[in-house]
Amino acid sequence: MELLQEIDARVVVQKESGLKMRWFQGKESDLSVWQNSEGDIVHFQLSYGTAYVEWDREKGLKTGWVDDGESNPGRNRSPIVHYDPYPDRKCIGWMAAQFDPISIYVDRNVRSFILQALHL
Repeated sequence: MELLQEIDARVVVQKESGLKMRWFQGKESDLSVWQNSEGDIVHFQLSYGTAYVEWDREKGLKTGWVDDGESNPGRNRSPIVHYDPYPDRKCIGWMAAQFDPISIYVDRNVRSFILQALHL
C-alpha cells in the first residue's frame, strides 16, 4: 500500500478556466480534484488499479473500469474509462475501503468530501 501524495501544483496543467485541479498519486491509485475559486469541490476522479469512480456536482457519481490500452504490446494506446450503465454500489464500497487508508496525507477537507461522496 502506497499513500497518495499531492503532485506539485507547479507541474499540474490547469485546463479548466475558473477551476483549480489538484492531483494526488500513489503506486496503484490516482486522484484528481477540481475546485472552484471558493475551494468547493465540483468534480473528482479516483482510480485504484482498474477500478474507477467519478463524481460531478451536476451529474453525480459514476463507476467504471480503466483499460490501460496496453493489451497489445505492438500498440501503445492511451488509457480509456469504460463506464458502468449505473453506479455500481459494490465498486463504490470497495473504493471507499481502499481510499480511506491511503488518503491520510490528502488535504483533510478533500479527503472528508470524497469519503462522504463514496458513502451514499
